[in-house]
Amino acid sequence: MAQSITDPRILDHDPATGITEYFYSNADGTEFTLETRQDITELVEVNRRIQNDSTGRWGEMAHIASYPLCVWWENKQKHLYDDNREHRRWLNDPDQRVFRCKLGRV
Repeated sequence: MAQSITDPRILDHDPATGITEYFYSNADGTEFTLETRQDITELVEVNRRIQNDSTGRWGEMAHIASYPLCVWWENKQKHLYDDNREHRRWLNDPDQRVFRCKLGRV
């Protein structure tokens, strides 16, 4: 029979990054789970403002995207940054639009 999971306890919270770490365990403490969450609300709003203020002009050093550490790390583990073509494909995906600071195709 599966043990019920306790309510999460906050292990750590970093207000600068919005990262919070949670600890869950079963009732008798024999199993546990660690979870990391990052609130990206502020980053998404900043990116949206930059998109709206953008002239749409591209330059050599154009600010294309900003994404949170949790997304960067996930992409790094998938070796996305090792392949420019795959990285551009990821940036051009409509699901990633919230991370874009400039619209259009990369």
